[in-house]
Amino acid sequence: MLKITLSFKIQVFQPKTPETFFTSRIINLKYFSGCTLLHVPQNFESKVLDHSEILGIASILLLSNLSNLKSKLDVLRIKKYSSLCTVAIVDVYKDVSKRIEEVTQLLTNPIYTPLTLPNQDYYIFRTQKGNHMDEILQHPLISFKFSFKLVLASGSASQNVIVKSLCLLCNPRHPSLIDLSNEIISASDASLHRILFPDFQHNFKGKLLRASLFTRPSSTIHVQKVNGLYVPLKTGGVGLRTFITLAEKLNFTYSFIPETAMGIRQKNGTWNGIIGDVLHGRADFGLTNAVVLSRLLVVDFAHPFAYLHLGFVHGPALKIYSWESIFWPFNPQMWMWIIGSSIAVIAFLHTFFYCTRKAGLERDLDNWSSPSIFGFVGASFVTQITEEPKGLPMQWFTLSWYQFIIIITTLYLSRMFELYVEPPTESVPEDFSELAKSDYGISMTYFGGAVQDFFQNSADGSSHKNISYRMKKQTVLGCHQDAQIPKCACIAFDLVAETVIRARLGDKHGRSNLTLRRTADFGFPFAFSIPKRWIFKETVNRVVGSLFECGFELNWKFQTFKELRRDRFMKEAAANNNPSGEGDRDEAEEDLSLTMKHLTGAFSILQAGLSLCLVNFVLEVCQLIFWRGVKNKHSIEPNLPISSITIAKRETTATSSINTDEFKASSTESAKNPTTLTLNVENMLSESDCKLTYPPVGIDSGQQV
Repeated sequence: MLKITLSFKIQVFQPKTPETFFTSRIINLKYFSGCTLLHVPQNFESKVLDHSEILGIASILLLSNLSNLKSKLDVLRIKKYSSLCTVAIVDVYKDVSKRIEEVTQLLTNPIYTPLTLPNQDYYIFRTQKGNHMDEILQHPLISFKFSFKLVLASGSASQNVIVKSLCLLCNPRHPSLIDLSNEIISASDASLHRILFPDFQHNFKGKLLRASLFTRPSSTIHVQKVNGLYVPLKTGGVGLRTFITLAEKLNFTYSFIPETAMGIRQKNGTWNGIIGDVLHGRADFGLTNAVVLSRLLVVDFAHPFAYLHLGFVHGPALKIYSWESIFWPFNPQMWMWIIGSSIAVIAFLHTFFYCTRKAGLERDLDNWSSPSIFGFVGASFVTQITEEPKGLPMQWFTLSWYQFIIIITTLYLSRMFELYVEPPTESVPEDFSELAKSDYGISMTYFGGAVQDFFQNSADGSSHKNISYRMKKQTVLGCHQDAQIPKCACIAFDLVAETVIRARLGDKHGRSNLTLRRTADFGFPFAFSIPKRWIFKETVNRVVGSLFECGFELNWKFQTFKELRRDRFMKEAAANNNPSGEGDRDEAEEDLSLTMKHLTGAFSILQAGLSLCLVNFVLEVCQLIFWRGVKNKHSIEPNLPISSITIAKRETTATSSINTDEFKASSTESAKNPTTLTLNVENMLSESDCKLTYPPVGIDSGQQV
């Protein structure tokens, strides 16, 4: 195996001591095969390892100068490309407290790119004095920062070595020192790793941990204040129930630190809310946070217990009621085909009846006039009851025409019925890009800045940036209530929206008229925030990861919905004096009965028809008055001698003349009353059937005019 040795001073190998010999045995264990050995001697005279006896280590790094930046970069580069873990051997022979501070500063900083990982790598401290062993292990920078640690020292006999470790959780009040010297004497290499680095974290022995708790209503945390303390509300939400289950599995107790903000970075560089509590050591857990890059620089996160996506909620789309709906069953091309077919039929009938008249067959076949043809075509669309045709040719035509009309009108009426019951709706935005282009009002649930930062930090001119200019901050419930208003949307996490829709605004079955639009623009996990490089991170991850993979998150989510919905209806029932607790509220089903707005097109047609009727009636009256005036102006004067009256009948060409002597009595009576002229025949003949002749002034009586 390739070995790389970086040394910045000439080293002189000293005779082996018990701790040096035992160190070689440890790092040659098969468990550490492929790891990097990092040796940090205290001075030039420090007893170092005999590198020739190291077999399984991938690379050996020697840091003799703690301030040498180049050596740190070499370690990082080799760790990145050639090793799986790091075994750090630190010599502490004098100035214990100062030495530990220097070493921890070297190995664990900067916090986001350290040389070693305190919660994953292995640390072996070597000293000569037994009393230094307790001081090293109980130092705050060692006991609470490093997960796997032990101290080696020479025993009273020259060939004996003293090995001690620290159990942080064996005693809830303070860490316990454990002497492993007797166990390693007869231990084999296969069991040596388990003895030297035991897992003390499977049982926290009732240790008290502090949790910073988000107390505002959210999707993952549901709490209530009882006697001044915050306690879970029923299940407590997905996040809080996961934390409670974690405490039960690892056997630790907890206390809550209330917070009203998730945590954002202030202008002065400090962090507030839950992130600030975890960062500054005021809390061991943060319940709960979205995992975002800016927070990862200052804190760590446990295994996610839920994955959330950003989306938006809107109410039902506005329905379109218009007089134009009478044209919606067919597209314009179909209407053109129907109109064209009607015109073709009218032209065909005109041609047909013209040919029948030319052929002299008008008595055997129909001979419809133009009004009759138009009436036939128009009435067939409306009532399909028209004048029955005569003759076999027209009967064959009307049979095919009626079949065509039945198909067209049936399709039209069925489509109109569908439009009346379920009118078309306006288009609604499907994603953030369409939301930015729409005229919707936009509200936002505010949880401490993650969503706000996402939109405000977007590129100028992007749809997300345009949305940030229109966003209005709202409470969780208020935001979703705004979404029930037409042309309004609420930006929220999908789990938040589901909680509000199912438990707060839905009926007793969890149904609501709100629609959730999930998007892929902004999705991230939700997890507990923990201190950077926390020694309990791996233990917490094992439990939380198992809960998530086994599907407990979905079970707790729906259980929370059910409990919150039941609690809400119980409160409503109590307010309405309904002891059953079921409430009177059911699903807000839409009324499917037809109303005036559904029949806008039909009433528009009726109104147009009445208007045309009235206009036509007024024109008819005006025309009648006009012609009566013309008739009165040219009426017969009674004092004129009537010479003759010629009566013409349409059926015959004969005319009947009546002499004036036969009407002397009538003429005499009319002379007495100059405003009337009475003819005995006007009850038998119409005005158009009669022709009166009389001599005008200056013409002899009896002369025809």
